[in-house]
Amino acid sequence: MKGRLTPAARIALLTVFSVAFLFVFVFPTSSYVSQARQVSRARHDLAILREQNRALATEAAKLRTTAEIERIARERYNMALPGERLFSIVPTPPATAPTTTTTIPGAASSAAP
Repeated sequence: MKGRLTPAARIALLTVFSVAFLFVFVFPTSSYVSQARQVSRARHDLAILREQNRALATEAAKLRTTAEIERIARERYNMALPGERLFSIVPTPPATAPTTTTTIPGAASSAAP
């Protein structure tokens, strides 16, 4: 019975192998899954930023044109080219009906007997 392990030694050996298994296989796998999620989120964010960058580049190119500069100057700053006249159309205020009070003759005295 020299080659046999005692029950306490078996439990200790099983515990050591279990912990070794966890360190070798389980912990790296959970870290890999976490990193894969982070990479997926980063790729999604990158795709959104690239789309926004394309939209901003298109807008920047549009803002370099004379027609767009003129449109913005007219709309936002009420500017005009030399020789042009600007007109401002002001709406008329809404008409208000005059308030009058009408008293009916004898209405005040009919309440008393």
